[in-house]
Amino acid sequence: MPRLLLAVAVALAGVGRGGGASASSSASAQSPLPAVLSKCPDLLGAVHARTVGQRTIRGGTGKNKNSAPNLELVALSTYPPVWSVANFLTAEECEYIIANAEADMAESITYNDISHTTEGGPPLPFAEAYAMHISRLNPAASPIAPAAFSLTDIHALFNGILDMPGLELKQARRLRKALDTDGDGDVDPSEWGPNVLGWKKVQKLANAFRIRSPERFTRYSKQSTIAELDPGIIRRIAVLVGLPPDEVLAKYGGGGSDAAFGEELQVVQYQPDGHYNCHHDSIELGGEVQMTRAYTVLFQLRTLTVAEGGQTWFPAAAAGEHRTTPDLYALEERCIQNNSCADGDGLVVPSVQGTALVWLNHRSMAGDGTPWEPSGAFADLDRSSLHSGCGVATGAEKWIANQWVWQHSVEDLCSSASSAASTPGEDLAAETDDGMQQLWAQANAAARDLERTEDDPTPRDDL
Repeated sequence: MPRLLLAVAVALAGVGRGGGASASSSASAQSPLPAVLSKCPDLLGAVHARTVGQRTIRGGTGKNKNSAPNLELVALSTYPPVWSVANFLTAEECEYIIANAEADMAESITYNDISHTTEGGPPLPFAEAYAMHISRLNPAASPIAPAAFSLTDIHALFNGILDMPGLELKQARRLRKALDTDGDGDVDPSEWGPNVLGWKKVQKLANAFRIRSPERFTRYSKQSTIAELDPGIIRRIAVLVGLPPDEVLAKYGGGGSDAAFGEELQVVQYQPDGHYNCHHDSIELGGEVQMTRAYTVLFQLRTLTVAEGGQTWFPAAAAGEHRTTPDLYALEERCIQNNSCADGDGLVVPSVQGTALVWLNHRSMAGDGTPWEPSGAFADLDRSSLHSGCGVATGAEKWIANQWVWQHSVEDLCSSASSAASTPGEDLAAETDDGMQQLWAQANAAARDLERTEDDPTPRDDL
């Protein structure tokens, strides 16, 4: 496990609402805002994560005070920009969110997962299935689909169709047998397509695999949504991201958190073996509008020790270094198979009740040395925002909540809000020698504590 970056995350978890910083400097001048963001001058962006340890105060410290408490953001990574806010939620608020979601929890499934479908047919026609998963079969393979799918083909195809990167060959044989009605060992288009009975067998097998081998799937968790949140939490989220809180609250009052931010609050429960392998929260620009999530705000609702697992892992996270696109794609292929967060790279953040993590899925380019996109507020998907929910140990349970903020919600709010409604933040970048020495001293102390904790897994308040 990347000891130092994990230690930094723990060391910084002690700051949050109303905390101070030992060093301060004003933020560097941002690039001119595009018209669509002209009324959100303090929108959270890369300029607030120029260095690891940079601190930004938001809430009651700006010229325009409001009822939101001071929120102290600490940058944990520059690529992607990731921040931590300790004590964003109270313990009572965390338990209230869990209690309101617990009765409606249902198993989480990913976009490709057909293990819960009831239509009794293939997710894709024969040729389209081959084309979509050709890179898993053989990147040098012919783009023309074969006459029939062999066992090797079936194994590679269902690896993706079921979102089951750990699919075993013996399990693939059972899937092939379910579809191979003539018993010749291959699955031809007639057996792949109008084969209702065969696909019902596949569905039952997939459900059995999920029960017996949850660790082999990309995701193993339960989830629910909450439409109604306390207005104080809504205001805090708006101030955190840099949106006009009064405007957000007005939209929230007219339709809940999905009206305010584009999506309802998602509450997720990870039981023993629960995990979510490496993934992105958003998609490339130009795709489905409802999936263009500019920001992720993740609330940690319960504290877990390092031994209990459940950390949030950013395998591509770096301080001042941006990986190349081919490197990011290669990293994604490697870590999608890994639910233990044992790769050894990046940033690993332990679960501490009340802490909020926030990151950019689409890098906003203000202060990043790059002109703004002329058509909108954000660049394309930042592939370095790749992240994972690490596996939860036997006997433990992890609870989190996700509030996604859509790109079009940001643009709508920032083009219609009044300037007086926004709350400037006070940048407190810990960039002096004294400030950074103090930060790394805290990190080293936390690293020593973590090493002791792995030998003695007794729960501790500071982990």
